[in-house]
Amino acid sequence: MSPEGPAEHQSLEAAQRELAASQRQLAELQALLDELPEIFERKFEQRLQPFLERQRLLAEENLELRDRLQKQLPAPPAEASRGGPALPAVQPLNRLQAATQRLMGSNNRVA
Repeated sequence: MSPEGPAEHQSLEAAQRELAASQRQLAELQALLDELPEIFERKFEQRLQPFLERQRLLAEENLELRDRLQKQLPAPPAEASRGGPALPAVQPLNRLQAATQRLMGSNNRVA
């Protein structure tokens, strides 16, 4: 075995420093990768909030309009009230709420 000279010793130390720096960088990148799902979830929730608020406001407005319409319609005769036409259910909104629940899960977080 040949003894190491000062140049080889410095080269080895430089390689060890570079390896340590690369390992630190790899650990930092792995930590960022581990955070990515949470980052995407937060961004999705932030983008979804305006739609959920709009959905809530539309549901409230729908109820108010239905109440106003019901009050303005003439009262049906007693016999016709049993089989008379009812206001249609708001199916698209119900489907949107169900889809939102599936997306958000039971705890209002992205499933």
